[in-house]
Amino acid sequence: MGGVDKLFTKVAGRPLLTRTLVAFQECPAVARIVLVLSRQNLERGRRLVKEHGFPKVTAVVLGGERRQDSVRVGLEALTECDFVAVHDGGRPLVTAELIERGIAAAQETGAAVPAIPLVDTIKEAGPEGVVVRTLDRSRLWAVQTPQMFRFELLMRAHREVTADVTDDAAMVEALGLPVRLFEGDHRNVKVTTAEDVRMVEALLQAETTGRVILHITSRVQWEEARTAGAYRGDTLDTEGFIHCSTLAQFVDVANANFGGRTGLVVLCVDSDKVAPEIRYEESGPGGPFPHIYGALTVDAVVKTTPFEPNSEGRFEMPAGIAEME
Repeated sequence: MGGVDKLFTKVAGRPLLTRTLVAFQECPAVARIVLVLSRQNLERGRRLVKEHGFPKVTAVVLGGERRQDSVRVGLEALTECDFVAVHDGGRPLVTAELIERGIAAAQETGAAVPAIPLVDTIKEAGPEGVVVRTLDRSRLWAVQTPQMFRFELLMRAHREVTADVTDDAAMVEALGLPVRLFEGDHRNVKVTTAEDVRMVEALLQAETTGRVILHITSRVQWEEARTAGAYRGDTLDTEGFIHCSTLAQFVDVANANFGGRTGLVVLCVDSDKVAPEIRYEESGPGGPFPHIYGALTVDAVVKTTPFEPNSEGRFEMPAGIAEME
């Protein structure tokens, strides 16, 4: 983060931590919040809670040496309740829906964590960087937070497990007890670098600037897709994806990648109608771009327009698209 504390860096005009807290503050299932911070952030965090108004925050406390020590301090400050959610403050795009989905999952086993299936090929390597084996990614999941537990179960895990762990679910697993995975959210990213901040800002901008994302393809490919009923676009390994751009990025993308080409068409895609997953990922200058992972059904395309360069070989925003939301 270039020396900037990620919890207090501004994201779309507000400290990142406030965006994290809002989801829990506004979630009806959450009664109390305990904020656990490092010593250098303790007073700053207390001021933030007071200035931005989070009445559900009942305590702001000093964390411990390890992550699990900080969670233990937070549990003790929270006092007994039915279920507890443990969340990374650096995940500002958590939603009330995700929180409630986790509580429902935890009611079945006592412990549940959000996770998303891995799409990249994962290889295990030895100490010299030589591949040992390729793992079966169909059984591999990337775990997120908030992780949900019955309060007494997590307290027991913290009393009985002393080995270092990277998350609370590992402590419950060490007791030999089941932990259920529930559907996570690809938008629920963890901010660790300045690039992640730009990613979060792009996702927030997409929420506020309309549903439409744009994709450029050839007129021939689009006619073939209309006949087939679906358009796959580019391919990434064995996973199909379609690289789109936002309205703000569109003209720069067109001139950088399609300069001088003719016979093109712009697809105006309603993101609310896209069945596959949409991820905002870095793929060049201009900030994170929307990628549709999977085939795009033609029903999601709400407008198409011919796309030709001007007399100087440059592209301009087609009439009628800039006003779309």
